[in-house]
Amino acid sequence: MSYDGEICQECGFPVAHFVGSYWSAPNELWNLVMGTPDNPRGEGDVVCPPCFTRLAEKAGYHVSWRAVGA
Repeated sequence: MSYDGEICQECGFPVAHFVGSYWSAPNELWNLVMGTPDNPRGEGDVVCPPCFTRLAEKAGYHVSWRAVGA
């Protein structure tokens, strides 16, 4: 099976499997969760919502999700 989309760097699942095609976190939260000393803004990193939630909680941040229409 081939997939033409982004793959989560944590679990290896297609990101669209969880959300259709697109999701976002506020930049400030993304930087806190995904940033590193070498890449403080976490640019280029790809994770799915469940993995982002797990990483955020591991970093001490609670994440809740809300659905919004396009």
